[in-house]
Amino acid sequence: SAAGGSTEPAMAITSIPSSTPEALQPATLKKAETATLARVTTEQRAEMRAEDTAAPASPQRVRGTTADIIRSVRAVNEEVARLQVADQGVASLQKTVEQARALVPTEYTHVHWAAAMGLGKLAEADGRWQEAEAAWRDALELAWRFRARSRGAQALLRLGRMYRAQGKLQPSLEHLAAALKLFEAVGDMAGLASTCDDIGRSYWTAGRTQQAVLFLQRAAQLRESLGDRQSLGHTLTTLGLVSLSLGQTEQARNYLDKAVKLQRERKHLVGQYDALNAQGILHVNLGEIDAAVQCMEEAADLARRVGNRRMIAVNQNNLGEVLMLADRLEDGEALLYKAVEGAGRLGDSPLLSDAARNLAVAARRRNDRERALKWAKRSVAAAQQSDVVRTKAASNRTLAEVLSDTADVKGAHEAYDRAEHWLEQAGDVQELQTTRQAHAAFLTRVGRAETAQQVLARAAREPADA
Repeated sequence: SAAGGSTEPAMAITSIPSSTPEALQPATLKKAETATLARVTTEQRAEMRAEDTAAPASPQRVRGTTADIIRSVRAVNEEVARLQVADQGVASLQKTVEQARALVPTEYTHVHWAAAMGLGKLAEADGRWQEAEAAWRDALELAWRFRARSRGAQALLRLGRMYRAQGKLQPSLEHLAAALKLFEAVGDMAGLASTCDDIGRSYWTAGRTQQAVLFLQRAAQLRESLGDRQSLGHTLTTLGLVSLSLGQTEQARNYLDKAVKLQRERKHLVGQYDALNAQGILHVNLGEIDAAVQCMEEAADLARRVGNRRMIAVNQNNLGEVLMLADRLEDGEALLYKAVEGAGRLGDSPLLSDAARNLAVAARRRNDRERALKWAKRSVAAAQQSDVVRTKAASNRTLAEVLSDTADVKGAHEAYDRAEHWLEQAGDVQELQTTRQAHAAFLTRVGRAETAQQVLARAAREPADA
């Protein structure tokens, strides 16, 4: 299986796209840094050299600050860093941080960097992607200006995560590759672990399972050696989902049980949300629908407490789908319409595709063929706007099922073929098998038994990692 691949350390990224944007190339950075450093005082140079190894600067280092400014900076490093902003409110925290930036002298870049990173997280939590990107690029520019490589890597890491969430996997991997090199250069083990985890997630989303497993296992090793149990739970959650896609159900259960336990111990809301969502997906695959509903409903409460719009929309989609499986069709549809609205507002093509696909399934259950076809086509169209192969596969399989109801044999056959193609790309053994069986059953039903046998006889190919 893919999980049993090479044991070579996954630190050298030879397979990540080499087309790193010019602005991130070392030669370009060197030139920009040289010009900037010529204008920097000796005192500031000493502070800059400490940036890569020292802990984030204390707000008290800012001369002449008031208690209000100190509290404002702490809001960045505490409330914003935890992303638990629902109680105080995104707008309130954002105003506090912006006021701090206006009062702090421009030469204190460590404060402005922390504020820019915090503003990015707040914008992300509120679903304002463009503002989040602008804030993190501001943080990146500040880091480059004063050669704070570790902080530059943290900004690149955030940008890479953002692009993955939007289904833009090429720029995601490019930014994560640049972050990894910087974390390696300064010996930041925690940063390396985080970046390996994110690279693994991006590879898995792109259907490149072998690389995903290698990077995720490396992240787990680093986090275990660092004693970072909360972050280890985060990595185990992803390993559980990868194992499930490979048909390794018991391995997936072990990973996810450990992940939920670790996140509950640490009382980390976002970590618990991720682990419970993943555990709910496992229960669905095992036919344990009541247990899945319980997991998803608990995750919904966590998403509301965190106040992150994308988390809320993802949970609405997942819980809506599970409620339909529990024969609560109206409740499920109500949540799915909210998920479509949220995904549209966020510009999240993969999520929009999946929510539209679920609404097509709901319409099909109501024997509303016209509405089912409308939502199925919308799902495929949204999937084409992203690089997420599993989303493309799922949308095409649902379209095939809807077209089979309308006696469009050719259209259904072609949609099944596309779904199988994308599942092969993803290396999703379990879903590929069930899709082929459904395809063959459809062909047999319409009198094409010979073609059905050809579908069942197709040899399972290795996931495409090119």
